[in-house]
Amino acid sequence: MYAVIRFAKGEITNTAGKKITDYVDYDVLLNNVGLYGSSYGGVTAALTLAKYGDVANYLVFYESPALNLLTTTDLGRISDDKDEIDADGDGLYWNDIRNPKYVVGSCNETTCLIDFSTLLYDETVGFYLDNNGDGKPNYVGVYPAASTDVDGSGFIEEDEDFIFTPWQVVVDGEVKKVYSIPVISAATQKGLSSSPDIMKAEETFDFWYKRDISFHYDNLSGSVKFMQLGFLKEHMCPAPDFPNIVINYNALKNRGFWIRLNPDSSYLEYVTGRKIEDENDANIKISFDNIREHVIKDELLNFDERQLIELASMLEMADRTYYNDWSPDLDCVLTESIRLINLSKAEGWVSIGPDGGDNYFIYVTLNHTVITSTANSAFRSEDGVNWERIDSGLIDVGFVSMAEANGALFAGVAKGRGIMVSYDDGKSWTSIETGIEEIESGRFETRNAICEVSSIVALNDKHVYFATKVLNASVQTFNGVYELIYTGSGWKVVKHQMPDREYNRLQKVVFRLAYDPDFNGEATLFVSKYPDGLYMVTNLSGEWRWEKILDHSTTDVDVAVKADVVYVGTYDDWIYRGELDNGWEWIRLNPFDGSPLEEPVVPCVISDVEVDPYNSDRVWWGSPGTLVRIYSLPEGHRNYFGVFAWNGSWSHSYITDGWGLLLQ
Repeated sequence: MYAVIRFAKGEITNTAGKKITDYVDYDVLLNNVGLYGSSYGGVTAALTLAKYGDVANYLVFYESPALNLLTTTDLGRISDDKDEIDADGDGLYWNDIRNPKYVVGSCNETTCLIDFSTLLYDETVGFYLDNNGDGKPNYVGVYPAASTDVDGSGFIEEDEDFIFTPWQVVVDGEVKKVYSIPVISAATQKGLSSSPDIMKAEETFDFWYKRDISFHYDNLSGSVKFMQLGFLKEHMCPAPDFPNIVINYNALKNRGFWIRLNPDSSYLEYVTGRKIEDENDANIKISFDNIREHVIKDELLNFDERQLIELASMLEMADRTYYNDWSPDLDCVLTESIRLINLSKAEGWVSIGPDGGDNYFIYVTLNHTVITSTANSAFRSEDGVNWERIDSGLIDVGFVSMAEANGALFAGVAKGRGIMVSYDDGKSWTSIETGIEEIESGRFETRNAICEVSSIVALNDKHVYFATKVLNASVQTFNGVYELIYTGSGWKVVKHQMPDREYNRLQKVVFRLAYDPDFNGEATLFVSKYPDGLYMVTNLSGEWRWEKILDHSTTDVDVAVKADVVYVGTYDDWIYRGELDNGWEWIRLNPFDGSPLEEPVVPCVISDVEVDPYNSDRVWWGSPGTLVRIYSLPEGHRNYFGVFAWNGSWSHSYITDGWGLLLQ
């Protein structure tokens, strides 16, 4: 881990002889390096800091076991409680299978009190507590997948056995079992014999001395800052007093370290898009008696949104390091506060360029390069301030669609100029020769343009789906989706016709695409065809299967890939949210229902829908401006854009009017 930290700080090269700065074109914050330690990973990270000093700025612990007996789960395991019944009546249904001989609230930095008076050894299960006194381990199932809840009550009573679990490690080529220090010490004091593959007391102590952070708290550097994550639903330890959290938090607080239990609510709200009540100031008093009041209790954050807390913690610690703000509590996200200060000084919105007229398109690459198009050309910027024109034949035209995969950028060019590809983050572009007349008809004379590539899905740098927008409704155009495959000698085009007809009717037609590699267990392409409706396409590696799933004048479509939820805009009926569960279930979402603003008389044409990458229930949306539009506008239409979060009810809906919007 020390080598990884040094690489992140730009001090050493990797095995390819490159430094971290060789992989990106923007400035890397080499002096802002933090560690995230999930479970025992937090112990490993802390041991690294104890050994090498303040080589990192901060460390976030995710419920890391502070003692070796917690590492070996001597108090029990959350994962052993299989049901959702609160059998022990403590208000938590996930922590009923735990060691009945643990003395709650007894843990300190060195050990926890466990009554080992009934400790015995068995050749099959190893060390166990013979709590019913019959001289043998009593369990149901087959060890090691066994439960000592023999009466089926849902929790382990005082007279039911408890089996300790060792680590299995390889030492000098031999597989050895290592129990916690308290277990092996108790076994030694009782004179219990065991198999030769189990480490003895002295060997056990030496093993854990190198791997247990409780021996090394005093070696940590005072300049490192810490955050401790703690959830009501602990991920590993079922003890009701949360020793993993309390011990580690207080060990650091008592040594004068800056430490906070869980992220500031401003960062939690930033990543979730909704109001969060759970929050603690830094360095507050935490004990076994009050810990349950201070862990994260929000249900979504304990389950479906658990990873968002991890994201919020690292964002906050990185920002605090950058701005050197270690105040106990924050009023807002630090980067947002600095941005707002700068905007307030500028008295409103500030143009960041480029010059050249109205912006018709914007895209941000994985390298954070901004690519935008005006009516006259296309531009790129690596810092959002300095712009360069893309000199690849894009005169009087720009981009209208874009997608990225494996270092390749694919772009649809306006006014029937076809599709282009870039392999250098948008600096230079090459036209892909498809041989498709309707998308390349404007290359020599834009007034002859028939279609332009309106939507692209890039599976990788050699495999692309794309679809079109009809520019000339007096010409027959292909009714379907194109597939583009690089064969080694050139690009091969495959046409996938929609089931009703080969050609579109003579009308304005717009296709928009969204892709989920694992939608309900299968790669799926969603095809919105304006004004016909939304289609789901499966069996993408064979003969495509088309199914119409929403009969509306649909516009843009996006899919929340982690949640298997589809969002689609419409021309005159707002936004629909769909889930597939024994048939499609659709919910109509009007963002004004969750907003204090008055709903416009004419429904917005929803031209853009984008799912928030951090929250599957949060959606950004926009309607087209007068000049920048992909759909015609009805009389009396007003332009709006906004963001909302909805999960059975409205968490929020923020709307701004007067803007024509393109989202990326």
